[in-house]
Amino acid sequence: MAARKKTIRRKAPPRKRAKRKRATGKRAEGKRAKRKRAQATKPKARKRAKPAAKRAARRRRPAPKPTRASAAVVAESAAPVARPVFSSLSAALSVLASTAQHIGSVTHFFPHRSSALIALELPLAVGERLHVRGATSDFLMPVTSLHVDGQSVALANAGEATLHVPERARPGDALYALRAPV
Repeated sequence: MAARKKTIRRKAPPRKRAKRKRATGKRAEGKRAKRKRAQATKPKARKRAKPAAKRAARRRRPAPKPTRASAAVVAESAAPVARPVFSSLSAALSVLASTAQHIGSVTHFFPHRSSALIALELPLAVGERLHVRGATSDFLMPVTSLHVDGQSVALANAGEATLHVPERARPGDALYALRAPV
């Protein structure tokens, strides 16, 4: 037999390590932000104290005393007078000539629709003027739309009804119908 040639096995060259891809997007931002936060936790320098002379001068200044004129201005601005705003003189006179009759109260307000669910004690008709009065709300409005059980009606009897309101009405606000005296 023929002699076999002896082969020498060589070691394989070391493999190159694949470069690690740098993370991108939100994940990378989070890691970088953590590193930055870790570096930024150095103790902050304290503010320097004001010199004693400045502090003493501040203590020596007396507070200004209010004069009579400024006290009167403060008293006037503290108590604003709430006056109803009317578009015309005839509207103001019609309100003065009418009498307010308590007809119910607001039970719920829907801000998205700007409507109020009301509990009526007396009938209410479309076209009447209402005065809505509460702890923080006080406004006049005409009844433009009136709904009972989801149906539009011209006259709502005692019970629950929904009506469109121009301003925010809060639960518990009283409703007064402004009707001409009989």
